[in-house]
Amino acid sequence: MNAWTGFLLRYTLAAVLGTALIIVLGPRFKPREVGANLKDLGAGVQRSARQAGRQAGRIAEDIRESLPAAAPDAPAGSAGTGTPAVARPAAVSGGAPRAAAEPSGGRWAVVDTPRTAHYTTEGKFLSYLPPGALLTVEDVKRNGDTRLAVCRPADGNPGPRFLVKADHLAIHAGAPDRIAPEARRLVVQIAQLDVEIATRRREQREGIRQDNPHAAAYAEARSAYRAYWSRVKDLQARRDSGTGDARMEALDELRRLTGDDRRITQTYERAKAAYEAWNKANPRPAGDTPEIQRLVAERGRLAAVLEEEETL
Repeated sequence: MNAWTGFLLRYTLAAVLGTALIIVLGPRFKPREVGANLKDLGAGVQRSARQAGRQAGRIAEDIRESLPAAAPDAPAGSAGTGTPAVARPAAVSGGAPRAAAEPSGGRWAVVDTPRTAHYTTEGKFLSYLPPGALLTVEDVKRNGDTRLAVCRPADGNPGPRFLVKADHLAIHAGAPDRIAPEARRLVVQIAQLDVEIATRRREQREGIRQDNPHAAAYAEARSAYRAYWSRVKDLQARRDSGTGDARMEALDELRRLTGDDRRITQTYERAKAAYEAWNKANPRPAGDTPEIQRLVAERGRLAAVLEEEETL
């Protein structure tokens, strides 16, 4: 755009100056001189025009080179939207891409987490599956960052399919009805032990320490504190949503509870401070407790039996 502007300015300036020279200087020269001057002036104008034409050609070429290449024709089926068609991602199993054909024999899974929710295929919550529950896995799909297993009960129940988060399951190749009864029993027990061991270890890290001399007082104060505030929240909800006698009863109960909050809170905070001070002076022992060690040993024994069962 700047090059075009410069060209037009120079061309216009040359034309104006030429016209002005003819008007102002024409009477001072003889016709022959005027003709010669006009001839020279015309030649200069022609040279300027040729230079401007060459410059315009270079500008046009620069513009053409700066334009992006023409986009190829849209593939069939794109409906002329101009947006490239996006291939649908392949279903996954165990975090790896799955082949187009289902593996022969199918897949099955065992629940190995303490709270495993399952949902309808429309996403409605149904209930929690118990640790060790066996499932037939028909497919594993991805919903954003979540992998969902499409399942049925492993007992061949023809009920509706349901969805379970795949990371709550241990998924295996093969059909569950081809597993020997003893192997099925061992798989269930091992999954249940895995959940119990994980729960005990979490309690060991985060739960109330039974070796703390302040543990009983702290547990009692914490329970009273939580129960009190749970009751207050329930009454406040009834007060806000109720009418008539129901609302008045909630208000009366809240008034009776007034003042208990300070006493209950202070008792809880004192018990908590004593409990945490003792914990700080006496760090938790490293490693598993004897009970957890026993569970781990039992889990190892069952795993060895299962391995021997599978090699028979």
